[in-house]
Amino acid sequence: MTAQQDEEYDLLYTKWVKTVSRRFGKPPGHPVRERVNDNAPEDEKRAIRFSGIGVEPYEINLFAYVMTGLLTVVMLVIGAIFLIVMDMDETVKESELFPAVIVVIIACTIGPFFILMFLANYPKTAAERVKIQSLGRMPEVINYLVMSMRLTPSLNKAIAFAAENVEEPMGSALKKVLWDVYMRKYDSIEEAFLGFAYDWGSWNDDFKRSLYAVRSSELEKTKEGIDRGLEKASDIILSGTKRRMDIFVGSLSTPTFVLFAIGILMPMILGAMLPMMSMGGMTLKIYQVVALMNIVFPLAALGYSFMILGKRPGTSTPPRIKSRLTSLQKKSIATTAIMMSAALFALGFISTAMIDPKNNDPVVVQARMLGSLPYVWAVGFPLSYYCLLTSRDQKKRRDEVKQMEEEFPDALFQLGSRIAEGLPLEVALEKTSETMKGTLVADIFRRTAYILQITRTTLEEALFGSMGVLRDHPSRAIKATMKTVTETVKKDAITAGATIIGISNYLRDMTKVDHDIRTQLNSVMDMMKTTASMFGPIVMGITSALFVILKNAMSQINLTGTGGAGGLFGGTPSGKIEMIDPSQFSFVMGLYLLMIVVIIIYFTAGITHGEDWLERKYLIGTSMPVALTIYSIALFGGTTILGAGGMS
Repeated sequence: MTAQQDEEYDLLYTKWVKTVSRRFGKPPGHPVRERVNDNAPEDEKRAIRFSGIGVEPYEINLFAYVMTGLLTVVMLVIGAIFLIVMDMDETVKESELFPAVIVVIIACTIGPFFILMFLANYPKTAAERVKIQSLGRMPEVINYLVMSMRLTPSLNKAIAFAAENVEEPMGSALKKVLWDVYMRKYDSIEEAFLGFAYDWGSWNDDFKRSLYAVRSSELEKTKEGIDRGLEKASDIILSGTKRRMDIFVGSLSTPTFVLFAIGILMPMILGAMLPMMSMGGMTLKIYQVVALMNIVFPLAALGYSFMILGKRPGTSTPPRIKSRLTSLQKKSIATTAIMMSAALFALGFISTAMIDPKNNDPVVVQARMLGSLPYVWAVGFPLSYYCLLTSRDQKKRRDEVKQMEEEFPDALFQLGSRIAEGLPLEVALEKTSETMKGTLVADIFRRTAYILQITRTTLEEALFGSMGVLRDHPSRAIKATMKTVTETVKKDAITAGATIIGISNYLRDMTKVDHDIRTQLNSVMDMMKTTASMFGPIVMGITSALFVILKNAMSQINLTGTGGAGGLFGGTPSGKIEMIDPSQFSFVMGLYLLMIVVIIIYFTAGITHGEDWLERKYLIGTSMPVALTIYSIALFGGTTILGAGGMS
């Protein structure tokens, strides 16, 4: 290595070694690195490397066996307690106890097996998710490589530029390309780059071909040849990403229908049938209804949605916006949410305590059912309040940044055209800001032109200096592009203008692909959003209201002394039918509604926006009050109309 390369090595090693070590472990030959299980299968090592969990294969197996043993003991204890509670319940028949024992035995036998399989195969599962999610980073990698290569056809500089600006895990992977050269694993940067292309391209041929095109462009002797190679690289990765997303969108119909059935339709149908089944003599306990509606169905829906999202190809990540809320403000919002919850719980407790539980008058039954609403609101509304207030400002500012990124290619095209015409940089910036007046990006160009005119400093200092316009800007794409522009304008006007226009065209293509993908995904998700926020609350409210009729009918049967053994709680020795209180049932349904709203938002936001938790928090904050309000109206209207019908 030359003296210059040695100097670059010292700087980059100091800056990146912690990041790369955290994801890929210590370098080969490092004295601290433990190499206990070098005989592990190569695919296992590769999965651990891709997942970035930083452990040895034997540690994965050890953890899986230990955790499976512990969870087995916990499941046995819980099962034993469940059976003891059932045995102490005088209303439970011996014929009902035997199936419960069988269920516990099966759960404690099959459950640990699935836990062991999940933990033992977790690195492979995590690696697959990392690979799929990194699809959205791959166009960014090519974007930054192309931008740097257009400016200076140096693969070394292009990799360093891309590694600095792209999101994880691709950032660490690119840093490792340089690191492998500095650690003498490869003799040249070209060899390390081709190794990177082969490693990541083993499951994404489009990315591999695109990287090969970038490498071959460096070998070209003319500017036209370099541009052709870089354009080929851009076309390959964009068309490949679009094709993969089209395949994913086309494959969503069946999984989405299954999730819709498991998470929404089946529980709604079952909940609507429970009042009718109790009239037919079916015996159910309150804990059975809770287990089914608040545990089994939500967990099944959440697990299945997690599995579907694991197959979603990643798209470009949204800009990261730091919260401007102080620690004291966050604590204040959380405290207020807790106080709201406590107040609503107290309201529900007081309203319930004021109603005689033995009074079966239809009006009293209706009031008792509506008394469950404060409890439902006590769970959902504080959660909505906290999510909305902690994400609203970030969401607003991020939407502004995303709008700016969409406007940026047009502004960059105008800037490049004016520079190619021979206009001075500050004049080109000022004229572009005037043309783009009314847009957010115009303000950046206007302020930059002002700084250049009054200080006579460099463009790099005006943008990224101590008082630079983009110094703390959250958009990586805009900052990285303008870094390239600062180097481009040092060339002659025609070359600089043409380079900026070329970057503008590529950014426009990236924006168009991303927009088309989100449009396709939105059309698939609208039905689920509507069902979770409107149709679901109406069905849950009307289903809960059916218990008014059922309660009235059962009270009349009890008064005539012709009770039987049926009902949701079964019969008593006196022959009277004892049911689960309608308010308890409505609370179970309301709690299920809150769970399914959160799960559907988790799924739809994940499909449309990827792993974007800010979007999820904001949607929970805005959707939850709507669902609660519709559920409350449906419950009140249903109890009023159906309750009146039950009295007559």
